[in-house]
Formats: sequence, structure tokens, C-alpha cells
Amino acid sequence: MIVRSNISRNALLAALMLLTVTACAATVDVDGQCWPPGHPEYPVASPEVAVTTASDFLLRAEGAPEHPYWPGGKSGITIGVGWDLGYHTVSDLRESWETLDAETLSHLEMAVGKRSAAANAMLAGLGTATVPRSLSLRVLNASLKNYYRPLVMKLFPGTEKLPVEAQVVLISLVFNRGDAMGRDPDWLTATQLDQRWEMRKMRDDVKRVDIYAMYAHLGIMKRLWEMPNERGLRIRRRDEQALIRPLVNQQLKWEQNRDRLKNSGLPPCTN
Repeated sequence: MIVRSNISRNALLAALMLLTVTACAATVDVDGQCWPPGHPEYPVASPEVAVTTASDFLLRAEGAPEHPYWPGGKSGITIGVGWDLGYHTVSDLRESWETLDAETLSHLEMAVGKRSAAANAMLAGLGTATVPRSLSLRVLNASLKNYYRPLVMKLFPGTEKLPVEAQVVLISLVFNRGDAMGRDPDWLTATQLDQRWEMRKMRDDVKRVDIYAMYAHLGIMKRLWEMPNERGLRIRRRDEQALIRPLVNQQLKWEQNRDRLKNSGLPPCTN
């Protein structure tokens, strides 16, 4: 069963009014003769800026250990910046990490495709392998540019119209959770938890350029990791929310101004 947020736009706006926020870059009639339709306009991030910013965020979130480790849960043995051997093939490993020495690659191949307890059981035999930080960063940046950002744009049409912080949130989400979107079940007979409901809702949020809704769905998504040993994933979603919180503040201020003008009986603005 999906738990919906009880926090209304008006309630959050009331709290945010106590903060000093930067006005949106949206075009609003300065004379107050009309109200702006649509949504706030944000500076659009270039692909290069999106990749660089995502790389910095993921490096803080994942770290870049020099030795293989097992994050727990359903993960596999992980190297570099969140590169999970459990979800890659031998050819992926050989292609992405080709500059590692042959012996290290040979040992890491044994962990390919293994997850959960099977991966953990292999850690002792792989813990001494060394993965240079410089190589980890090169692999990360290449994967963001050539795979993850294009994948995010395919999964969430309209991503290219979002500000850089919102693009980074989506990249981080797919980097962490994968590309599965699921589908709506028959709600009358469903007996299993829908793991991908928020992902599908965020696809709609992106189309509407609704940063507030993205923020809310990231918060609701924390329902999936309620066990004490899953605290790290709740923190990950929290940090993604923090990244776009200033944009939420801007959007709510913009909506308040729009509603004030609209409720005063003014017509919509036209370009």
C-alpha cells in the first residue's frame, strides 16, 4: 500500500516563508498586470556541467575505496565509485577497467554476477586487490557521460530541461537503483509492495517540471528502507532531497506569486 505525504503545498510554503530565497528566473510581468502560466523557468544545465556535478555528488555519496568491498543487502562486490560487480558482466569489467593489471582483473572476474550472501562470501579473497582512485574517477566520469546521463534522459523524458541539481538527483537515483520502472499493479488484488511507484511518478514530475513533486516522491521513497541496516539508503534519498530543496523554495514562492495575481482577477500572461 502506498503511503502518501500529508504535507500540503500551503503548509510547506508557510514554513518556507521564513527563509530568504532567491527569486526564480521565470518571466513574470513586473507591473503585475497578468499571472504567469506554466511553471518556473530554470537555467538549463549543459551535458558537461551535469556530468561534472553528478560526479562530485556521487563521489561524496559513494566514496572511492581502493579495495573491493560489499555494501550489504542485495549488492555484489563493489569497486571504485559504486561499480557493482554483481550487476555487470565479465566483458563490462574488462572494458571499463582494462588498465587494471591482469591478475587483479582475473580475481575480480570471480565476483561478477554474485550478489547478497554469495558476494559477501567472496570478499575475504578479494579484499587485497587495489583499485587506484584516479582510475575509479575516470571510470565514473566515462560511465556518467556515455551511459547514465543518456539512460536518464530516456527513462525521464524532459530531463534536459531541468536545472543541474534536478538532473543530478535523477542520475544519482538511477545509478543507485537501476533503470527498472515497473508498472501499476491491480490495486484491488495486489499483495506485494510496489518498489517502483515513486520512480514512475517522478517520470510525470519531470514532464511537468515539478521540482516540489520530485522532492516529495524522494521522501516517500524512504518507505522502502525501513530496516536499521538500510539507513544508508534513507540518507542517500535525504541528500538528494537537500540538493533540490532550494529549487523547491523557489517554486513555492513562484506559485504563491502566481496564485496571488490569478486570484486578483488578472488574465494569464501571453508571450
